[in-house]
Amino acid sequence: MFQIKAAAALIAVVTVAGCTTGGHTATVISSHPASPTASDPAPETSGKSRGGGVVARPASTAFPLEGRDIRLVRLGEQDIALQFELFNGTKETVEPYDLGMGLIERDFKLVDIPRATAYDVQKKAGFDGRVSENQYEEIAPGSAATITAVFTAPPPDATKLWFMTDVLLPVEVPIQPTGSTALVDDPVLTGPRSDQSYVNTLMCTSEGAEGESSDTPVVIKLPSDVLFEFGKSELTPAAQAALDDVEDQIGSAEGTITIEGHTDAVGDDPSNQLLSEARAASVQAALQERLGGGSTFNAVGFGESRPVAPNTNTDGSDNPDGRAQNRRVEIRTGDMTAAGPPQLEARPLTDDLAAKGATARVDSAKRIGGHLLTTVTLTNPTSTAIEVPQESGLTNPIDRSTGITVADRTGMLRSSVCTTGGELLEGFSILAGPPTGQFESTGSHLLLAGESVQLWGFYAAPPAEVTTIDVEIGGLAMVAPTPITG
Repeated sequence: MFQIKAAAALIAVVTVAGCTTGGHTATVISSHPASPTASDPAPETSGKSRGGGVVARPASTAFPLEGRDIRLVRLGEQDIALQFELFNGTKETVEPYDLGMGLIERDFKLVDIPRATAYDVQKKAGFDGRVSENQYEEIAPGSAATITAVFTAPPPDATKLWFMTDVLLPVEVPIQPTGSTALVDDPVLTGPRSDQSYVNTLMCTSEGAEGESSDTPVVIKLPSDVLFEFGKSELTPAAQAALDDVEDQIGSAEGTITIEGHTDAVGDDPSNQLLSEARAASVQAALQERLGGGSTFNAVGFGESRPVAPNTNTDGSDNPDGRAQNRRVEIRTGDMTAAGPPQLEARPLTDDLAAKGATARVDSAKRIGGHLLTTVTLTNPTSTAIEVPQESGLTNPIDRSTGITVADRTGMLRSSVCTTGGELLEGFSILAGPPTGQFESTGSHLLLAGESVQLWGFYAAPPAEVTTIDVEIGGLAMVAPTPITG
């Protein structure tokens, strides 16, 4: 999704203070440097527009678009509509198509973070999506156009979703009920619709340090709500794609693969225990079929005994988002030892962007629905444009030893950006404008003189007792110890 036109993957590497990177020394920086200048993107990602609705602000100071008055409205039981005003704050005309907001290239998602579920735009016919047909209409400077898209509806107990796209910062939007008058009429609101769900699992992967085994231990968390129907242990059709992604992550692993099943607190303890065991066994069988006999598999259920979020609120009322986080399956590779995890090793960080004069600042690391939203501001303080190509140490989408990761030095786990349907749940904005031609993307790779862009990514959150995380930034040779908020 996000990296088709923009320059790619915010996956990074890890290092520690004083390690060398190709003859250069990695720098430990503060995550709270001097106050940002007027041209810096603000760390917060959501707010209120002048009309009272949610606004998504521009990720790049050089390309000031805004999503204004963002609303989500249920269309009966099956669908939900996203609608917003795309405001052009630039000095040139823009077209939705060039921003990935057209009928075919639909570069935006709705994501239910607590339920670890992502929704893509539905299709209506052929390759066309259920999106406004104004993709080629020019939006003049200082003007706005209404963008509408239709997605599969989340469960009834979901009350908000995150809206994510390339050129804007991610925002959390409340869901309005069926019948709300907030929507402007658009033909896509009434169909036709596809029978497919266009729903994917949000998969978050963490890696430990190598121990006695030559394989790096891996921890993968998957939501039960996509893997299973309510109260059942048979895998859903949507689960197959998620397990394909798991296979890609651990396909070469040897040794022990442990599958843990967990439930929320609805129902009695014995029933939840049996359900968690049955679900773990189903995932084990599916993985064993995919991976073959090179590993030893171990399925175990913990029922409701190991929650990661409160099942109820402080006043005793139900907490649907908390319960959703507790309904999960965790997959671990590597043998468990009483000695505890080995220390995370340092990894070299490139400084190719720093050598061009670019600087970076970690804005925040915030807990949201069992995940960690990390934001980093990349700035060009020089007098000339800086190219940020796909093969840079910050953005290489193929080499997973580059980019941005977060390291938990308590649990000794390093986390890469979460994925959904094989796509990274992160934003590397179109830096200076849309592509310069049909098959060119020069504009998206240039960080103009004096401008900044805010990068964001969702990661697996460390346990609640962990209060600081190391944010590791490739291309800048930086490691930033950062307090966790939220």
